[in-house]
Amino acid sequence: MKQTETTVHEAERVVLGAVLVEPTHMDDITAVLHDHDFIDMRHQVIFSNLLTLQECGTPLDVLTLADRLEKGGSLFDVGGYEYLNELTIGIPRVANVAYYSEIVVEASKRRRLAHVTGQIKELFHDPELSSKGIAVHAQNLLLDFDDKDGTDGFRATGDLIDDVLSLAEEKQNNPEAVRGIPTGLVDLDKKTGGFQKEQLVVIAARPGMGKSCLAMNIARTASVGGAVGAFFALEMSDMELMNRLLAQQANVPFESINRGNLTSDQWSFVHDASDVIRKMPLHFDVRAATTVPQIRAQARRLKRRFGLDYVVIDYIQLLRNEGRRTRENKTQEVSEITRDLKIMAKELKVPVFALSQLNRKCEERTDKRPLLADLRDSGSIEQDADIVCFIYRDSYYRNKRELEFADESAVTELIIAKHRNGPTCTVKAHFQAKAMRFDGFGRF
Repeated sequence: MKQTETTVHEAERVVLGAVLVEPTHMDDITAVLHDHDFIDMRHQVIFSNLLTLQECGTPLDVLTLADRLEKGGSLFDVGGYEYLNELTIGIPRVANVAYYSEIVVEASKRRRLAHVTGQIKELFHDPELSSKGIAVHAQNLLLDFDDKDGTDGFRATGDLIDDVLSLAEEKQNNPEAVRGIPTGLVDLDKKTGGFQKEQLVVIAARPGMGKSCLAMNIARTASVGGAVGAFFALEMSDMELMNRLLAQQANVPFESINRGNLTSDQWSFVHDASDVIRKMPLHFDVRAATTVPQIRAQARRLKRRFGLDYVVIDYIQLLRNEGRRTRENKTQEVSEITRDLKIMAKELKVPVFALSQLNRKCEERTDKRPLLADLRDSGSIEQDADIVCFIYRDSYYRNKRELEFADESAVTELIIAKHRNGPTCTVKAHFQAKAMRFDGFGRF
């Protein structure tokens, strides 16, 4: 049916009239319609009051509706008894409510889309936005429109408590189980229980400590287990990432792969690792100068196609804030970026691992272990993060860099300096510099 204003108005009348004639239609209608879907304000008020009556267990008919409206002072506004009775005229008890409900829903979507189109047009008048920035913001507005489900975001405690009790019981029965994204490092997984949905996890260290290696370690372990991942690398090529991934999985020297200088045994390990990697649901994005809206759009697109279980971003200080006046103030820019990353984690319902640099202050102290105050460019990183994990290796500061790469492994401290829902702690791991991977302390 071609939609006109008259058609939509009549469809709204049929939907409401059908409920008043046969109240059992209400369950079908509330599954697809919300009060804001009605274009006629009178119909919005009527539908809202029908919902209230239904929730109270009150019979749905003209009399109970009129009484409810009169007590609320809105009976006259909707046209009084006369209009309520008019809604039921000519409505059969077996009216095709689903068909007319769809007309109302489609009209509502068109109005919202028209509003989004207006918002997109306004972007062209923002002098701070580049054409690329306009495209990214427009894409996100359209994705928001597509994802909108009409819910208000509230969940009652009564609906949540059973989930909480069930999870607590599950943890008690199997306390060693990792219920989130694993790292492959047993001691760390025991302390965190795996990284959970909606968490912003910041991995921070001085250059050369292995931030990217630890991030790849997590991505590799999670994806071998079937978790779908998005890995945004802002300063490495896809071939560099693949060489690192292959070195980790095969546990052979990165340089040997990079130079094509492998022994026959190593080639065997590499081929076996390649078979595993081919099956990994891990996706790389290596575009430079990326913004959070671009990452968000890419991640949402990936989630639609394949699902999504975690996101890795290497690293925060390389992200840009497209079109914002904070670009001249790096501290404020990073503050907005980390806040946007936390919002993205909640929206996508996945853990987001964001790597961060540390400033040089830790190197000026006798004890060079990082502190939260050492996070570079912003105190908001500490504020927005659910977990902050520092990487510290004592040999790094003993001028044994060459020795470290000559050794099979180097003892590394993974310092959980902030844990919003758990204790802070330090766990040890082995960093195998040649293979660019971390292994649990118990392996050696």
